Amino acid sequence: MGGDIVELEAGTGWWSRHLAAKGRLTVCDISPEMFGLARSRLQSVGLAADFEIRDNWAEPDRQVDGLFAGFWLSHVSRERLPALLSLVKRWLLPGGVFALLGSRRDQASGATDHQPPANDVQLRRLNNGRTFRVRKVYYSPAELEVAQLPACTASE
Repeated sequence: MGGDIVELEAGTGWWSRHLAAKGRLTVCDISPEMFGLARSRLQSVGLAADFEIRDNWAEPDRQVDGLFAGFWLSHVSRERLPALLSLVKRWLLPGGVFALLGSRRDQASGATDHQPPANDVQLRRLNNGRTFRVRKVYYSPAELEVAQLPACTASE
């Protein structure tokens, strides 16, 4: 991956420092509060990026060489997967690369207080006792290959 790169739903910028070392990075998130930590992480390794408040589902404003999404796919419903893949294709220049990191079902991994999802929905309990229902979809590599995930190979 290199050139003009967009990171969707960057959050606290955990992956941003790796991406910024590969090209000109635009860090996107719907929540501007996340940008402070992301900027700090980049500055700590002498890198910089552009920051943009953006909904992941918003239409691309340009085409780029690389698009990255870390741990977002598991929050995309199976019904919306084709729309996501179509959006990814509109982001990418010919020959562009889409890279993603995602969750997989693994009993030895994840928070011990999170129950496995039922029907792609998981109950999450916060430290203050509040609970939320969140989408948690564990796509198999075969599902992603059948869906024709662009410019990548799905693997576990």
